[in-house]
Amino acid sequence: MFRWFLIISALLITPRAFAIDEYSTASEAEKKLIKQIVKVLEIETSVEVEKKIYGRIDYIFKTENWNSYWLGYNDLASSKIKSPNVSFVEQYVNTSDLGTFIISFMYDKQVNQILVTSKQIRYGEKDAALKAFKKTKDDTENYSVIHESENYALMQETGQVSYSNFHVGSKAATVVYIEQGIIEL
Repeated sequence: MFRWFLIISALLITPRAFAIDEYSTASEAEKKLIKQIVKVLEIETSVEVEKKIYGRIDYIFKTENWNSYWLGYNDLASSKIKSPNVSFVEQYVNTSDLGTFIISFMYDKQVNQILVTSKQIRYGEKDAALKAFKKTKDDTENYSVIHESENYALMQETGQVSYSNFHVGSKAATVVYIEQGIIEL
């Protein structure tokens, strides 16, 4: 009897570990953000679409504290870009421990695809950035150097649209991770 109590308790405590899909256990704030992206992109609402978008950007929710803001076509009054076939939104997500994410979504209704471009901006101590740079540079099987100078470098992940941009100052440094991918709807 006690063993069953422990098993049931464990299941109740860790719902994500036993969920059918990750999106079903997303917080209300996470789901609200995903639904807002779907709305601004003018995509027909469906749980399947929401799951695909969530699955593409779920790494931004691996933190306890975050907030977000978005901009779209209609936010700049002087914008004349009004395509009926393409919609766009850029989501800004600040986190307490993972830096800042800037994620752009461009939806083309004719091909039913979303182009997603993600940038993660990390700022910190010079030594931590140099360690990350050395680790990436030494991994010649998975990364190549596009350019390198005394205090900055750009590396590309082999076969991917994925980059690591390092900039090192006298005491601090910035690392920007950039990647691009497609969501098929």
